[in-house]
Amino acid sequence: MRPSAKESTPEEPALFAAMSATKVMKTSWLVPRRIPAASLTLIEGRKGLGKSTVMAAIVAQVTGGPPLPGCKRRTPASAIWLGAEEDLSSVILPRLKDAGADPKRIASLAPDKESGRIPRLHFPAYLEMLEKQIRSMGCRVVVLDPWQSFADPGLDLHQEQHARSVLEPLADLASCSACAIILARHLRKGTNGPALDQGMGSVAIGNVCRSVLRVDRHPTAPGINTLSVVACNLSERAPTLTYRLVSAPSGGGKVAWIGTSGLDADSLAEASGDGGSRDARADALRLLRTAIRDRWVSFSSIINESRDAGVGERTLRDAKAELGVRSRKRQAGGKAQWEWGPPEDGWPPDL
Repeated sequence: MRPSAKESTPEEPALFAAMSATKVMKTSWLVPRRIPAASLTLIEGRKGLGKSTVMAAIVAQVTGGPPLPGCKRRTPASAIWLGAEEDLSSVILPRLKDAGADPKRIASLAPDKESGRIPRLHFPAYLEMLEKQIRSMGCRVVVLDPWQSFADPGLDLHQEQHARSVLEPLADLASCSACAIILARHLRKGTNGPALDQGMGSVAIGNVCRSVLRVDRHPTAPGINTLSVVACNLSERAPTLTYRLVSAPSGGGKVAWIGTSGLDADSLAEASGDGGSRDARADALRLLRTAIRDRWVSFSSIINESRDAGVGERTLRDAKAELGVRSRKRQAGGKAQWEWGPPEDGWPPDL
């Protein structure tokens, strides 16, 4: 029976509103074009390449330490570090200190007074607790390393809906609290294909995150690692950064930034893939040196030679960027053609 006009009924919450009532917000960045300030960012890579050490450098910047490349020093803010695989006192804290972070501005889970064990938060169940901590500290960055360890144990993170049930509430929290949440993830073993598809778990994980970064070994420079942008929904991709892990006072390592590289995430993923991928890349590098040597050669002749050798054009162009092979447009026989020439700094001695 419908209530009469005179009867009062409780008002239902308004679920819809005109978009004109929504204020347009400009994207703010923790690290320009790499880590947005109010979103989820995924940093992935294989063990031993400095994934956690890079995250320590990011937290150090937030708490008043050295800025990352392309960043300026800002007013120090607070951070939260939730780690699951490494010991807090012997590994995580020394790493943060080595990076220049201020431990007074970083919160972590406190050990139980009786057992000494550090409790584990699981999301989304403990989301409200994390939100209260973020707001009480005025926190600008939260690190979950690795993030899978903080998902509800009953979830299968290879299933899209299970992964989204954890990540979408975290993304909402990042947005409403203006806090960057950085998730660390390992790569699957024996991976091939696009870089975005090589992380453990559902492909939805990379899709929910607004930025996906990746650490790799540099394919031709021993001892050098790279930090590349796999995907970023909020800006064009930033250049790949190069860095070296150097010894630190604690006996561990810290990041020493070097510069940038012309290699992108997919090129680096291909170079770190299986033997067949590495052989194709090596073939492309050798083909360019053999075809060009110390002269300028038309692109058409190079691409024809690469097809005969079974080297794809994308692999060839990736090798060109890696070696710094130059290009120019030149008039020949009344027609314009592209030519490739030797690298300005010469060919690598070990090629």
